[in-house]
Amino acid sequence: MGRFLALALHQPPGVDWLTQMLPLLCDLPMEPANPDMNRGADLLQRFAHEAGGLPLAGVAEQLRDDFNRLFVGPASLAAPPWESVYRSRERTLFGPTTLQVREFYRRWGVALRTAHHEPDDHIVYELEFLLLLTERAASDPGAGEARQRFLSEHLLKWVQPFASLMEDEAESLFYQGIARLLLGYVLAEAAA
Repeated sequence: MGRFLALALHQPPGVDWLTQMLPLLCDLPMEPANPDMNRGADLLQRFAHEAGGLPLAGVAEQLRDDFNRLFVGPASLAAPPWESVYRSRERTLFGPTTLQVREFYRRWGVALRTAHHEPDDHIVYELEFLLLLTERAASDPGAGEARQRFLSEHLLKWVQPFASLMEDEAESLFYQGIARLLLGYVLAEAAA
């Protein structure tokens, strides 16, 4: 689930992705983890059923437009995908929160090198880091402790307002579903 969410928030789905994923989304297997995950799965299933009868190039274009409006621009972003925006009064990038996240990554041997100088506290990077800690926790108890600290000190402090804003501002059922699924996933991970 974490990898699916990171991919969905990294770039908009193209025609190839939709061709492969729509049948899976129609029958999205979902354990009743929590109401947010269930609601997200319902929204994604509705999206898949509605999109299944449409030309996929048009669906991909609509999702690209929604993705750009939410997370990229060129206008002001409807749902900025960086933790620092939600945790500072000024709603700015590259603030103390970004540096704290970068330091967390550094302690676990992760150094980001992005082509567009994306801040370290982007939702995709935080999800991928959480997955890395989850994988390492199988052999390193310290990674399990770090995972819980990262959740409580970072993701849990901003995922709810981010997901709520994304769900409210999204024009597509797809991103509404991703928003709700993201919130439910992070809450389930914190409870695990």
